[in-house]
Amino acid sequence: MGLFCICGDDAAQSSPATNPAVPAMVGKANPPKAGDANDSGWATWDHDEAGSAGDDSAGPLGLPGQTGFTGAPGSDAPSGVTVSIDHTISGSFEMRIAGGRGQPGGKGGIGGAAGEGQDGGNSDDEQPAGRGGRGGTGGTGGQGGTGGRGGNTSDVDFIVNVPLNVSNIVVHYSQGIGGNQGPGGDGGPGGPSGHGGAGNTDGPQGPGPQGPPGFTGSGGPAGARGQDGTVGKLIISV
Repeated sequence: MGLFCICGDDAAQSSPATNPAVPAMVGKANPPKAGDANDSGWATWDHDEAGSAGDDSAGPLGLPGQTGFTGAPGSDAPSGVTVSIDHTISGSFEMRIAGGRGQPGGKGGIGGAAGEGQDGGNSDDEQPAGRGGRGGTGGTGGQGGTGGRGGNTSDVDFIVNVPLNVSNIVVHYSQGIGGNQGPGGDGGPGGPSGHGGAGNTDGPQGPGPQGPPGFTGSGGPAGARGQDGTVGKLIISV
């Protein structure tokens, strides 16, 4: 049995490196500070307003991560190939025509760090200071890279110059398979918590409590699977 292969090479099946780009950290909440306490006045005009807590939703969101790298394409099968059978072959003649497999896409980049939360308002005399606000949520991870394209196959001329039953010709034709999608990047870190408001020097109130840190961002979406290669045809001449 004869065996003949007209094939493209597979690309590397390990993914490209993760996109190393890291978005810049965003700034502090705006406005950076909540309203201060007010303990002024007396009798019917008395103010008893504590320092405002920092707004938990004011911490700026981190920037999204960068898209992962696209996988390398699989090699195309050689084009313009003619196979000529000039000698008698016993049994069947097996031929494989295939494009190379594409490389998987790379992992997306990490999301950016979120911004610092809003500070609480300062105390005033007997009115307490406000607590700090929550830090911002980290940026979403970058989308995974697209898988590499599968290799193409071209038409192949098959010329039979000796007696050979064409039913004994076994051809395995396959397009190159596109690479798998790259995974999404990791979410960015949450932002630092806002500071508690300042205490006072002429009253009993100390500083307000620190706010909670921000949440880690969500992972990015997966990339797209690579496109499969195109398929040619076998042209037999007897």
